[in-house]
Amino acid sequence: MNHVAVSHQLTFSSRFRSVLGSRYTREPFILLGAYFLYYMARHLADDAKPAFENARYLMKVEQSIGIFKEISFQSALLSYETVVHTFNIIYFYGHWPAIVAIGAYLFVTKPQVYTITRNAFLISGAVALVFFILFPVAPPRLATFGIVDTLSWTVPVDYDNSPMVNPYAALPSMHVGWALLISLGLLLSTQKKWLRLIAFSLTPAMWLATIITGNHFFIDGIFGTILAGTAFLVAFWLHRNWEALLLTVRDHFRGLGRRPNTA
Repeated sequence: MNHVAVSHQLTFSSRFRSVLGSRYTREPFILLGAYFLYYMARHLADDAKPAFENARYLMKVEQSIGIFKEISFQSALLSYETVVHTFNIIYFYGHWPAIVAIGAYLFVTKPQVYTITRNAFLISGAVALVFFILFPVAPPRLATFGIVDTLSWTVPVDYDNSPMVNPYAALPSMHVGWALLISLGLLLSTQKKWLRLIAFSLTPAMWLATIITGNHFFIDGIFGTILAGTAFLVAFWLHRNWEALLLTVRDHFRGLGRRPNTA
C-alpha cells in the first residue's frame, strides 16, 4: 500500500509540474502580469497640464516639417460618414480584439513566431511606458481646435472617462506600433494570400484610423512604427541568440567562481 501511495504521489507531482511548465498554463500568467504592470504604469501619466503643453509642442514640430495636416485631413472626410464609420471600426476592433485573435492564432499554429511577437510587444510596451510617463501627450481631439472625436459616432465607449484608457498617452501611438507587430507576426506565419493581404493592410489602415478619429498626430504613428519595428528586430535577434547568450553568461560566472583569491 505504501508503494502504491508513493507511486500515486509521484505521478500527481509529475503531472502538476507538467501542467505548471506547460505554455498553455504559463502564457496567460505572463500576459496578465505584463498587462497589469502596463495598465498601472500607464495611468501614472494622467496629468493634463504637461500633456496639453507637449501636444502644442508636437504641433509646432509638425508645422516646422510640414506634416501638420490633421485638421484638413479629417475635415476632408467628415462628410463621408461610411468612410468615417469604417475607420472608427478599424481603430477600435483593429487594436485589442485583433491582437487577441491573431495572438491566439500564432500561439496555436506558430509557437516560435508567437514568442518573437509576444516579446516584441513586451519590449515595445516597456519603452512606450517611459514615453507616457516622462512625455505625456494629449490627443488632437482634445488638444486641437477643429478636430472631432469621431469614435463616439460608432463605438458606444466614453474613452475619456474609461478606467481602461489614459487619454494622455498619445506618443508613441501603440495602436499603430502594435498593428505593425501583429502584421509582422502574420507575415512570418503564413503564405495564405488573404491573411498576407490583411497583414500588409492593417498598419497603414490603423495609421489612417488614428488620424481620422482624432486620437493621434501623424508623428505619434511615426514613433510607434519605429519603436515597434525596432522591438521586433530585437525580439527576433534574442530568439535566435538566446541560448548562446545564456551559455556566455553562465561561463562568465563560472570563470568568476574559479578565479583565485589573491587578497
